[in-house]
Amino acid sequence: MKVRNFSIQVIVITSTFMLFILMQTSAMAAKPWSTVYSVDTPGLQTLRAFGRVNATNKELRNSKGELVWVQIFRCENNEKADTLAGKFLSDLTLTDGIKNGLLKVGALTVPFVVFANGSVFVCCVDGAEARVFGAKS
Repeated sequence: MKVRNFSIQVIVITSTFMLFILMQTSAMAAKPWSTVYSVDTPGLQTLRAFGRVNATNKELRNSKGELVWVQIFRCENNEKADTLAGKFLSDLTLTDGIKNGLLKVGALTVPFVVFANGSVFVCCVDGAEARVFGAKS
């Protein structure tokens, strides 16, 4: 039973990651995703270990009504982005009933967290940006 549940979760996580890739590549085609909201938050303080961090929080919806949450943290450098992404995922693992792991997508290894209710979070770092993607399932 646990192996089957894990396999289903891997499929869900793979689907979420593929959804992200689709969102990125669909920019040239008709835009199936619309922005529900987008909020930019400037880094007004220097945080220990993280430095100044500017953030953008978005919620996107596709034509089927499915939602994805995107948090983009713009850090001072790659090391601080890695630290922030690690801390974000580490804090999520303190929640009861979560499962976490690594997802291999091509040459990338992407960490993920799945909550007991099925919500999925995937995290990646691109240069000085830490990005977190979340979906209800």
